[in-house]
Amino acid sequence: MDALIQGILIGIVLSIMIGPVFFALIQTGMTDGFRAGWLMATGVIVSDAMYAMLTYFGISRLFHSPNAETAMAWAGAIILFGFGIKMVIKPLPKKLSYPKKTSLHRTLLKSFTRGFLLNGINPFVIIFWLSVASAASVKFGYTGTSSFNFYFSALLVVYISDLLKVYTAKKLRNFVSSKTIVIINRIAGTALILFGIRLLVYAW
Repeated sequence: MDALIQGILIGIVLSIMIGPVFFALIQTGMTDGFRAGWLMATGVIVSDAMYAMLTYFGISRLFHSPNAETAMAWAGAIILFGFGIKMVIKPLPKKLSYPKKTSLHRTLLKSFTRGFLLNGINPFVIIFWLSVASAASVKFGYTGTSSFNFYFSALLVVYISDLLKVYTAKKLRNFVSSKTIVIINRIAGTALILFGIRLLVYAW
């Protein structure tokens, strides 16, 4: 029970952190609808789960080096700049509607990939999960079932929180105009560019 509670607390902390994924989830839910936002959130949680497993087995420490972090920071910055610029220059939509059926599959796949990359290429995510792994093993002494409960509850809280963000953004979509959607796109895109600059500073 203690492991579940501590995992929930860690999940809450991660859920309220404002990063590039937060802005991307809100923008996707409002622009492309719940299904696209759901798959983006799934991409995010898959990358989180991957790092959680790597830290649990201690493998990610092999990548926790200055050269590896610098390379990931540069790659992450490029991805953030790419997504951010695309969102800033995205044209005014004629009307608010879900993607056409012919392009829906492509949109959903892009949403999953986007979520996975935005979260997975960020070196701060690795550092976060390394600190979580240290707390789980050193501070709390979790092993076996306790470790599974700890990570599972943390990831579940993050996933539910991201889905709530997407659902809320999708509902708000019914009360905003096309011009407001463009403004939101530009705000979210600018935020991604700023996070990209932050990664470049980190790499430097």
